[in-house]
Amino acid sequence: MTFEHNRVGLRSSVQEGTLKNDEIKTVTVDPSTMAVMQLHRKRQAELKIASRAWHPLDYVFCNNDGSPLHPRSPHRIWQRIVAAAGVKYLKPHAQRHTHATVLLEEGVPLHVVAKRLGHRDAMVTATVYANVTPKQEDAAAGVYEAWLAESEKVDQEDDAASC
Repeated sequence: MTFEHNRVGLRSSVQEGTLKNDEIKTVTVDPSTMAVMQLHRKRQAELKIASRAWHPLDYVFCNNDGSPLHPRSPHRIWQRIVAAAGVKYLKPHAQRHTHATVLLEEGVPLHVVAKRLGHRDAMVTATVYANVTPKQEDAAAGVYEAWLAESEKVDQEDDAASC
């Protein structure tokens, strides 16, 4: 997916512009997400054909006439989804932290996660987005246990060899 523009809700206005440093951001998405996005775009094309006054810009997420959503609308939609699911509410931005944590937990290199998040400096990813999970704590303990066992085995072999 490619991102070129953003919309930000300020106190009494909406600001539309380019991404940080005027860069275009491309992020690789999995086939399941791409299938959902393609279905969404197909539905949009159907709405566009049926509309007499479709907004001329090509927003991915928009109102039924193609006009841009207010930047707070996705937040309100997210609140309804979370309430309907009956799960603990977290701000939409928390998904970004979860994404980074899951990738790091599964062994994706830090620099790759940083690139996905659009960070030039991987230390931002490491200090702000990388959360230590119980799975990682258990894995670290297991690595150390294996190292101890291997060290003990080497010591025993050295002792046997010196006799």
